[in-house]
Amino acid sequence: MKIDWNFYNCHLQLHELCPSSKILFYLYHDKLELPYLLNASEPHLPPSINGSFPLKIIIHGYAGHVMAEPIVEIRKAYQEIGGKNILIIDWGKLAVLPCYPTAVLNTAQVGQCSAEFVAEIIKKHHPRYVHIIGFSLGAHIASFVGNYVRDSIGRKIRRITGLDPALPLFANLKGTYKLDKNDAQTVDVIHTNVGTFGKMEPTGHVDFYVNNGSSQPACINHHNPPLCSHLLAPTYYAESITSKTGFWGTSCPSYFQYVIGWCPLPEPERPEAKQRIIMGEYLLRGSRGVYIVKTRSSPPYALG
Repeated sequence: MKIDWNFYNCHLQLHELCPSSKILFYLYHDKLELPYLLNASEPHLPPSINGSFPLKIIIHGYAGHVMAEPIVEIRKAYQEIGGKNILIIDWGKLAVLPCYPTAVLNTAQVGQCSAEFVAEIIKKHHPRYVHIIGFSLGAHIASFVGNYVRDSIGRKIRRITGLDPALPLFANLKGTYKLDKNDAQTVDVIHTNVGTFGKMEPTGHVDFYVNNGSSQPACINHHNPPLCSHLLAPTYYAESITSKTGFWGTSCPSYFQYVIGWCPLPEPERPEAKQRIIMGEYLLRGSRGVYIVKTRSSPPYALG
């Protein structure tokens, strides 16, 4: 049954047939500043685009849109290194302020319609691989996309990166309604504000807790430190794409053990420090576990 309700400015869309006029797909490539607005009814890339390039899919969070700063940061970083097709899923009309509860409910519809579109792109253009980067609520949408695409093409996509997956209203949901390690061949997660805007528990094959995991040094004097910390997840990820230094994490059995002081971080010159792994774009395939990452308090944030 189709449900399409408007409560004041809060739009709830459930069980509507895809494509939806409220879900837009923008394609960027290399250094082109102007995007292609793709036709959701006819999923294909323009003839001038090399469809075999890796496909990076970016999904914003609550109150976001294609030109939201966290999304632009990541998109521009990919354009700087080149050689990627960048697909941005703009579901901003279904995620407007102050409508968080309806935005949460809309994630399933956005996930299904986006997955139908992405599956057709994969079938027609055969990109080298597909990598979804989802921020906050967008991380949970990435879960829906991963599962729907798997059912459509018969295999999991290569990778999903969750940038501080949203906590409110997702704490007790089943795995099929939120990001987890079953959604792609590799699921990596960057936690920057656990317990307020972001989920605390490990969510992927590999989970990185940045600084203390809940508050970021750059946000100490911010008027809203939790929100600032949450928004730094995409900033760190964008920097990881172009950084020559890199964000390096040190292994710990669990975030809880780190919080209670059972995982003191080694000094860089000690042997155990050499067993660190890199966080972000250049994550080594097959990485597993929980890692603690330290950053600077101002950009560039990566410490190496």
